[in-house]
Amino acid sequence: MENDKFEKMKYWIELAKWFIVSVALVLISSIVNWNFTSRDKSFDEVKFYSEKYMTELIVLNDKVGPRYKLAQFFKNVTVNVDQRDGWKRYYVDVKKEYDDLLKKNSLNKIEQSRILKKDSTKWNKNEKEEYKILQNKIKKIDIELNSELQLPNEQTQKYYIIVGGDKTLEEAEYEKNKFIHFDSKIIFRKGSYRTVIEFNGRENATKKISIIRNKKADAYIVNANKWCSNLIQKKNYYECD
Repeated sequence: MENDKFEKMKYWIELAKWFIVSVALVLISSIVNWNFTSRDKSFDEVKFYSEKYMTELIVLNDKVGPRYKLAQFFKNVTVNVDQRDGWKRYYVDVKKEYDDLLKKNSLNKIEQSRILKKDSTKWNKNEKEEYKILQNKIKKIDIELNSELQLPNEQTQKYYIIVGGDKTLEEAEYEKNKFIHFDSKIIFRKGSYRTVIEFNGRENATKKISIIRNKKADAYIVNANKWCSNLIQKKNYYECD
């Protein structure tokens, strides 16, 4: 009897040892597999960010708005802790840049409002010039803050809406000022100063063409690269080479 009890106890002890070892192996295997999976995810994320975001959307992007939106998103959703911390640090820097521009634009608008309180028919030459400069500053900052975020593989060709062609730069600048809230520029092409409004993609240009034709009935859309493949920047305009 004693031997039977001993053998039974020995059996249960061995079974328990087998069970504990088996469970431990499964747990260890799961942990190791999770670590490798996590590491692989990290490598994939680094590759993904490097190829799609770091260069085109951050390093080469001079507009703070898209960079701010990108950092704001990835600091919250990035899986890898180290990478998430990196995005958080970058977010702090780009948020300061973003907030500084917001503050600067707010001051510009306050100054613009001060000028507008005075009857525009009584503005002196300096006030007219100051108002024009403020309009340009506000427009540029608005574009920088509110530019759309485009992934590298979604970037589209640029299109222009041509709104004017003048013999002199002064006439072209007058035309350009009619479209102060758009991303407009003057391009000298084939002996004429052309006033153009730039868009990313034909679809965006098409959406705005009816609004622009309310001011300029004969405005039309062209593919920017086909219309002029090389621009040379001058002081107040571009020259088509």
